[in-house]
Amino acid sequence: MSRRALITGVTGVLGRELAGCLRRRGYAVYGAARRPLEGWQDGLDWLPIECDVTDDASVLRAIRLSRPELIFHLAAAQASATRSPSVDRLFAVNVGGTLRLLTAAAEAAPGARVIVASTGAVYGPNTGPRHRWREDAPLRPPSPYAASKAAMELAARGAAAGLGVEVVVARLFNLIGVSPGADSAPAGFARQIAAMAAAGRPRPLRTGNLDAVRDYLDSRDAARALTLLGELPDPDPVYNVCSGRGVRLRWVARQLWRLGGAGAPFLAEGDIGTAKLPGGAGSHPPDRLVGDPGRIRAATGWAPEVPLTRSLERLLAYWQTRATAGREEERP
Repeated sequence: MSRRALITGVTGVLGRELAGCLRRRGYAVYGAARRPLEGWQDGLDWLPIECDVTDDASVLRAIRLSRPELIFHLAAAQASATRSPSVDRLFAVNVGGTLRLLTAAAEAAPGARVIVASTGAVYGPNTGPRHRWREDAPLRPPSPYAASKAAMELAARGAAAGLGVEVVVARLFNLIGVSPGADSAPAGFARQIAAMAAAGRPRPLRTGNLDAVRDYLDSRDAARALTLLGELPDPDPVYNVCSGRGVRLRWVARQLWRLGGAGAPFLAEGDIGTAKLPGGAGSHPPDRLVGDPGRIRAATGWAPEVPLTRSLERLLAYWQTRATAGREEERP
């Protein structure tokens, strides 16, 4: 009999890759999302369940319907350059929703392991140009979003002990993947470049802090990592899921521009990525966020397989297809 897995937030960049990865490994996959899934019916790798993690009855229903042995909790209120939920919303979804899920799992899926998706942003910026965060580092979240994720981790681990639920926290760094709702800086660059090409009207690329350094990982590699954490005997409580390699955002923007055939780019500071400092045009604080994947590699043998250039090629091709079809601004 197939093992049963439930993914919350299944329609996001990581959720769809994870569903496919689990299905290829023989799992019966149930995918929960807040909005109805009619628009996602072609080629689904999961059985859809409508679920709002801020509603007790909705979460309990999803657990009872799926009866999972593994739960991958990806649903979250996200913050980015183009999306800024209120602090109340961040904590209600990220902390309250996680506690609600664990309570429902204890009642309706006893013995299930819950993989809770957190973020590398809980560490705050690296302390030096070669520094990489390890799991035992203190958490210094620099934003309300990161603070809500740090609070979520603490609440989940505390509640899990009281409820008798096994929880493993995966601190995901910066993922690159394809989804209509993706609003990372690389996705923003790719969307702009594709729209320019479709319209035949080149214009300056809107960017943020191009000197920021990030640890990018293909969403397919991240899906493999989470799957292995779900199957790992006697896991540690927390793992970084990252490449361990820092890449400057300027390189990502130039690479996408080159792949799009636009020639030498004109890159203007704008509204994608880290905002400008109010004290001076074009000046930014040190902004480097890179993790150490040593723990997950030692435990599972996992390592990234998809080169960053290939991730960017796939990302741009996705947005070019949508722009050609006139759907570049759609969201799920």
